[in-house]
Amino acid sequence: MGTLEDTQIVDQVLNLAYDYDLEGNVTAIDGFEGDEIHAFAYDHRDRLTNWWLDGGLQ
Repeated sequence: MGTLEDTQIVDQVLNLAYDYDLEGNVTAIDGFEGDEIHAFAYDHRDRLTNWWLDGGLQ
């Protein structure tokens, strides 16, 4: 059986930032490659209704 060794991460792969509304729903995710931003909208029952990518409705 091997031994556990320390590992260092050389390159940062992904660093995302999340925004939330008052109900705790994710409203935006930022930090993708190329400054891509994902935005989300919810109805009055907190159900996901729309998803935008860089300002365009998906």
